[in-house]
Amino acid sequence: MLNVLLLFILFIIFILILFINYKVVYDKYMINMSGEYYDDESDESEAGADDQSRLQKALAEQYKRIQIEQQKKELMRNLLDDQAYERLMNIRASNPDLYSQIVNIIISLVQTGRLQGKLSEKQFLAILQKLTTRQEPTINYKHK
Repeated sequence: MLNVLLLFILFIIFILILFINYKVVYDKYMINMSGEYYDDESDESEAGADDQSRLQKALAEQYKRIQIEQQKKELMRNLLDDQAYERLMNIRASNPDLYSQIVNIIISLVQTGRLQGKLSEKQFLAILQKLTTRQEPTINYKHK
């Protein structure tokens, strides 16, 4: 699992480097409205430094998000039994918003002390049903 995560991070870094190189090349040969080539070295160095700082910030944010996600997955692995954890990972793949809601609810249950031990699949399904059940709309007819 760690190898997959490292490959994913390297892939993101590679894509960002390609994007920055493309932008630098594009900016270097860009033609402005008067038809003159845009080739000012001082602007290019400022743009390169600015792009590099943006890249570093983006990488740091991405790394932080990955770390938080890994911590949540590890916490869920410890709080849920195997069947419930497998179901949660299936939900994560199909509906990330619902996954986030469920994880936040389980974390709040732990923080308030209402969850003792591991959450069984039956308890997990009860939480899932409360989140996904929608109230059926009713149509009221008013007679004149």
